[in-house]
Amino acid sequence: MNKEITGARRDRILVVDDTTADLQLLTSLLTEQGYTVHPASDGALALRFVQLVLPDLILLDVRMPGTDGYEVCRRLKADERTRAIPVIFISILEDALDKVKGLQEGAVDFITKPFQPEEVLSRVGIHLRLRDLTERLEQKVSERTEELMIANQRLQHELAERERAEEALRRSEEKYRRIVDTAGEGIWMIGPDGVTTLVNAKMAEMLGYSAEEMVGRPATDFMFGDDKPDHEARRERRCRGVSETYERRFRRKDGETLWTSISATGIFDDEGRFNGSFAMFTDITQRKRAEAQLIRLFTAVEHAGESILVTDSEGTILYVNPAFEKTTGYARHEAIGSNPRILRSGKHDKAFYQQMWNTLLSRNIWRGEFTNRKKDGTLYEETATISPVMDEADRIVNFVAVKRDVTGENLLQRQLIQAQKMESIGTLAGGIAHDFNNLLHIIAGHAELLEMDLAEKNLKFGELDAIRQSARRGADLIKQILTFSRRIDSKFESINLNQEVKTTERLLNRTIPKMIEIELRLEPGLERVRADSMLIEQVLINLAVNAKDAMPEGGRLTIETENVLLDEEHCRCHAELVPGRYVLLRVSDTGHGMSEAVREHIFEPFFTTKGLADGTGLGLATAFGILKMHGGHITCESEVGKGTTFQIHLPTAEAFTPDMEHEQEAAAVAGASEKILVVDDEPMIRDLAKRMLEKAGYSVLTAGSGKEGIEVYGRHKSEISLVVLDLVMPEMGGKQCLEELLKVDPQVKALIASGFAVKGNTKAFLDAEAKGMVSKPFDMNEMLRAVRNVLDGM
Repeated sequence: MNKEITGARRDRILVVDDTTADLQLLTSLLTEQGYTVHPASDGALALRFVQLVLPDLILLDVRMPGTDGYEVCRRLKADERTRAIPVIFISILEDALDKVKGLQEGAVDFITKPFQPEEVLSRVGIHLRLRDLTERLEQKVSERTEELMIANQRLQHELAERERAEEALRRSEEKYRRIVDTAGEGIWMIGPDGVTTLVNAKMAEMLGYSAEEMVGRPATDFMFGDDKPDHEARRERRCRGVSETYERRFRRKDGETLWTSISATGIFDDEGRFNGSFAMFTDITQRKRAEAQLIRLFTAVEHAGESILVTDSEGTILYVNPAFEKTTGYARHEAIGSNPRILRSGKHDKAFYQQMWNTLLSRNIWRGEFTNRKKDGTLYEETATISPVMDEADRIVNFVAVKRDVTGENLLQRQLIQAQKMESIGTLAGGIAHDFNNLLHIIAGHAELLEMDLAEKNLKFGELDAIRQSARRGADLIKQILTFSRRIDSKFESINLNQEVKTTERLLNRTIPKMIEIELRLEPGLERVRADSMLIEQVLINLAVNAKDAMPEGGRLTIETENVLLDEEHCRCHAELVPGRYVLLRVSDTGHGMSEAVREHIFEPFFTTKGLADGTGLGLATAFGILKMHGGHITCESEVGKGTTFQIHLPTAEAFTPDMEHEQEAAAVAGASEKILVVDDEPMIRDLAKRMLEKAGYSVLTAGSGKEGIEVYGRHKSEISLVVLDLVMPEMGGKQCLEELLKVDPQVKALIASGFAVKGNTKAFLDAEAKGMVSKPFDMNEMLRAVRNVLDGM
């Protein structure tokens, strides 16, 4: 608002502020509007100036060293010469009580920093006009008094003098009305009964009414209901002569909300009786909306799940939200004033940070991932988006970083990749094992047949036994591979893991060197698990042997058990687990440990750090496969020079649903003379089975595929007592072949031969329709027992 300067008078304004920038800004702002401005940088200097020159108005900062604004105002109001000078406090509002205290000390208004120039000019103009108006009214009262005295002395001139006085008063009132109506601020006068007596055009415009619509109505008609008690309390204070500056909302005629800043004072008659209120209003609706939007933004940032921090252009932290505190462990007061370097883990090199800063200083957004360190030293991974903030001159003034902890997500991703890799390796290993199984089956079977032939002739060749035994050892190796790929059947039953550990300990005490101490820490009352005890023993032995090899100079092997309850948060970081009750088996050693690069491959088949003659690399791979079969999970923690710990989680018996069922023991072999059809796509295996069965006295037909088997059975149905079906064949497997045979003869007897475990729908069907199963590779006695069981209906 521009101030109009009349005549030769220029209003003198004393500006007191210890902040140089604010002092210069106010001085320049007021000088441009034609005021005479006297700057003072502290309270003491201001008091000395007032003794020399009486200003028309004082803009006074509250927070100053030495004599603060409250003390300056208190001294001015205590001095008769300076009491009438209007004082406006201008300061940062640290507490709502600051305004109240300022008004109690005698100030007429309070402007909050940071201020808007228009607001300062508006407030200054209002209070200078109020001062002028007060002085003029006082002058008029003095003149009127003098006129009355003269009228009393000169009664004969009473009528003429009264007419002149009334005319002067009329002109004065018209002038006052023009001032009120043309004021840039809203003016509202309320009578002692709370009814509106006067509003100017600006006030009516603010509320969307005409002045005529407002006059005669209670002021409370325009207020919100919950603001009315506060209005009554303030009215009571004005009755006692208290002037106030405050903020209040009103309801406009169109229903919208109007926010105003109000400077109100009481009106009193000559006898000191309360005669109503006079208030000046400034529309602050836009400011309030901006504040509300800022509050919403601040609230959103405070409640955001992502870590948010703001730094200055040098990287000093100015703000962090609660999510940052939760993620990093640093409290807000610890982070503010520090540098984000407090989070550095040492995992990134200088080039990484240089590239980031080059991007940001080029005024571009940087996106990437950090490995950082929490206050407690824990490492964590987070994605980050860092944005530079520029001012109007395109200078970088801040950096804003939005970061999200992805440690769990990255762990799950790595586990998924590892699981996919292990699944692929398992599939490959299982496929290779199938072919080797068939070869070993042929070698072992023919060696056994040759031994039998030679035995009939009272001849014996030890080389044949060595061939057969070597083939059996090869079959055991294949069994380990199939265990890893989860393609063998197992016997699941409810067992106590403590008992299995104690049993294994007795074996280990005989095999582990005495310089290695074995310590058991077994939880009493351990819950039972559904498991194959032989396979669990194999896992323990494999882990113990690895631990022994890691402690060539001796050490301690510790085996622990305990009941644990895994929650959703823990399971989110381990994709294979679901929340529930588990038994934890922990196997630890004090050996040389392993590097992270080695640890990533330890469960892969044929991976070993031992020499070629010292291990096959299948121990941990087999353990991995066994625990997968049990619905369990195994993890490894190790550090070079600090030992290794394997943690195994097995679901309790109630929570476990096995994916394998155990086979019944085969019956003893008996004599035979029936005709048997052997269906197998491998000619040598087919020939081997034929020779074994014929050796036992059976008559044998063969077929090289499922389709051929159905044709042969159709021609010899009445003669064939049993069909031996290979489960895995091209084009038509054993399951499909059996389905077709059942269509030809619902009473057909079938024996399924396979080197793999059978699961799901295939297993359910074969359990219902097949008469028995035999595992490959089988020796002659095992096969003959299985055949006899089916033929005898056992």
